[in-house]
Amino acid sequence: MRPRTRRAFLWDLTGALLFGIFNGMVIPFLGVTARRMGASPLLVSLVVAGPAVGLLLAAYWSVVVAGRNPIPYLVWPGVLARSLFLLTPTIAHPGAFTILVLAYHAVNGITTPAYAATVQLLFPQEFRGTLLGLVRTGLSCASILGSLLAGPLLERFGPRLVLPVAALFGVAGALAHSRIRPPRLPAPPPRPSLREVWHAAWADRHFRWVLVATFAFGFGGWTMAPAIPLLLVDVLQARPTQVGILAAASNAASVVGFFLGGRVIDRSSGLSTLRRALMVSPLTPLLYALIPSAWAALGPAAADGFLIAVVELAWMTTAMELAPPHLVVHYAGAYTSLIGVRGILAPLLAGALLESLGPRPVLLLSALWMATAGATARLRLRP
Repeated sequence: MRPRTRRAFLWDLTGALLFGIFNGMVIPFLGVTARRMGASPLLVSLVVAGPAVGLLLAAYWSVVVAGRNPIPYLVWPGVLARSLFLLTPTIAHPGAFTILVLAYHAVNGITTPAYAATVQLLFPQEFRGTLLGLVRTGLSCASILGSLLAGPLLERFGPRLVLPVAALFGVAGALAHSRIRPPRLPAPPPRPSLREVWHAAWADRHFRWVLVATFAFGFGGWTMAPAIPLLLVDVLQARPTQVGILAAASNAASVVGFFLGGRVIDRSSGLSTLRRALMVSPLTPLLYALIPSAWAALGPAAADGFLIAVVELAWMTTAMELAPPHLVVHYAGAYTSLIGVRGILAPLLAGALLESLGPRPVLLLSALWMATAGATARLRLRP
């Protein structure tokens, strides 16, 4: 491994470890915290849909990042976004808390195409999957620690103290990426239009079916997301400590998913790995729909963590396999923008259905969406 690659990997891993602690202490508890503050199912759905707000703008940011040093776009939006949770002590109304969460995701979404460009620029293709898997493994391990710490701390001190402390770890993780030094880049090319970004990704027949299959998978996942906190809080009466343990189980399974997923991708391809993952995806919401108690959620939580880890690695490496080098950031931008579309529409639909049907029927609807993704992957995503 070249010294520049080793240095970039170590700083990326450091940033991932610090961000993982922040992620574990904050993200798994947002929906539950909003519900305990008195948020309606619709507001809980908006909290869960938060990541989509930033991802919806990913295509625009992929245009901005293209051909430029991606590190500033990775560092400073991350610093600003995670600093917002320092404001938590001033917030008591669930509506204000929802706005804070949406603002965090809107700013943090800028980092997604920037990170894809950073990985493509600094990690050689022959072991990119392994390095990316190791970084994600470190992030998941740190998230486990964060979740296990945050559960009891939230029960004792509440979110007004715990979330600002977590924000400090998140800011430190973003600043760690500022130590990465990319190679000298040529003069930036003319910026393409958003239409050119979408045309580049959609014109690739293989990647077009990747977009279609993962859209159906993600629509199912975002439909499931607001149902889970309502199932845990309203039906199963889960405590914050239990929620933290479930999040830790999910992150522990994601460690295995990142490790095995990176190895499988390097031995086969991102496309074939993505195909297999989508075909088994309906199992997660089906398991959630059947659980009788909060502790029984350990199984589907672990399955969800494993699957998301594999899909995250697989789609990113698939984009790098299919795209010409100068279009990788555009493929990533198109993909993440569709995450934004489904991430806004699906939770809003789920929020409306949760009011009348409750969480378990909504989970079955999620399984139907994921079954559609699996069928599309089986028929169309052929390596």
